[in-house]
Amino acid sequence: MLKHLLLMFVITSTAPLLADDDFVSLFDGKTLDGWTALPGGKWKVVDGAIVGTQEKNEKRHGQLLSNRQYTNFIVRLRFKAMEGNSGFYFRVQKVKHVVAVRGFQAEINPEGSDVGGLYETLGRAWVIRPTKEQTKSYFKPKDWNQMSVEAVGGNIRVTVNGKPSVELKDDPGASSGYLGLQLHGNQKMHVQFKDIEIRELPAARQQESATQPGKVEGKTTHPILVADARKGLVVKYTPEGKRVWSYPSHRCLDAWPMEDGQVLMTFNPSKKTEDKGGVRIVDADKKLVFEYLTKGEVMSCQPLPDGNILVSKNSQGEVDIVDRKGKVVRNFPLKAKGMGHRTVRFTRRTNEGTFLAAETYTNEMREYNAAGKLINTIAAPGIFSAQRVGKGHTLISTFYKPRVFEVDKAGKLVWELKPEDLPEDFRARHFGEAHRLPNGNSMICIYSGPTGPRRVQVFEITPKKKIVWALRDSEHLGAVTAAKPILP
Repeated sequence: MLKHLLLMFVITSTAPLLADDDFVSLFDGKTLDGWTALPGGKWKVVDGAIVGTQEKNEKRHGQLLSNRQYTNFIVRLRFKAMEGNSGFYFRVQKVKHVVAVRGFQAEINPEGSDVGGLYETLGRAWVIRPTKEQTKSYFKPKDWNQMSVEAVGGNIRVTVNGKPSVELKDDPGASSGYLGLQLHGNQKMHVQFKDIEIRELPAARQQESATQPGKVEGKTTHPILVADARKGLVVKYTPEGKRVWSYPSHRCLDAWPMEDGQVLMTFNPSKKTEDKGGVRIVDADKKLVFEYLTKGEVMSCQPLPDGNILVSKNSQGEVDIVDRKGKVVRNFPLKAKGMGHRTVRFTRRTNEGTFLAAETYTNEMREYNAAGKLINTIAAPGIFSAQRVGKGHTLISTFYKPRVFEVDKAGKLVWELKPEDLPEDFRARHFGEAHRLPNGNSMICIYSGPTGPRRVQVFEITPKKKIVWALRDSEHLGAVTAAKPILP
């Protein structure tokens, strides 16, 4: 199970006041200076408290966000939940959505269930919840409650009325962002906050999960980017196997490194994206740069040389080419359109401008020209990925009846790798993506294979089937479906 981070909420005052123990007051008790109210709901100050109200017919989530962003801190505040579901946000980013933000919140509601638990809005949903026994021991219904949230790197600790709620370590989520207070959409809302204080902590105290080592056996000269569909996670590893960056993305099957440390990744439908899939670009600081939403599952993506993005829409059986403003500049259907989840896994554009679609349950790699016309097929039962490599050859991986093989322009087999060609602990039940490296070797993902702490997720192999290196990180990874080298 993913370890997750927690929340904190805060609001910034234009004239912070020094509180006890080096805490800074973020609410002056009189105004909403330092806060920004997003559309939806109403916020005002009444008798020294921030009061949020909203009618049930309001679909938008009313958010009150800090004007600045925070990284490491301890927050103390008091809240009174009268009606509806609320929460304290932390490390969130603004998005164009009825919910308005993506990120974490510490739960607040008048019934007391899950108060102090952590929920990731437009992300992983519930991260961790306190037990009913816990909340009964510390929550006071329709009365003032005190909450404290400490967030240092990926390590988070929450208390309610002095009693522990949840504590998590090494969470892969965003490391900084806005803080805020929530009014839930489609609910009658009444919630109050006061005595909000923050102590910012120095960066030196930050303990990134990224420094935790995986296990890379052998030698690689380049960092690695992997997508983990089971845990919904995208991770960067150093050549030595240290996790240096990670980002949650629901059931993400595909990811690509881009310029300036940015990462393009897929995500699949969840309640937090209104049951839509899509792609997003996140920068090195885990801030959202671009997002494109569409109906149903999205299994793969690809950054294109002209700056556009390929989006392979599995559920719809179509391929979109979108620009950086989210406009569809080209679209064409796949021959397997209508098969829903069984339509396609990875789709790739070649340097020649054609498209290779792994149309899985029709057991074929199908190649389309720039206009979307079918021009070639290669039999490949259970195909997962296809890549055009040197001399016009095609490298193909399959996940049931697992193998990785290469064919020439005429479709003649020139290279093949089967599980029995590998050591026992490398023998895949399902291969994920196979990606040809500039040195002529292949980087191959084991989507499902032998279990246990020595399980291999990704490995590099030469044409003579000599294993160069292998990544083993069963502690943090589940089912790796895609892997790319991060090249200069």
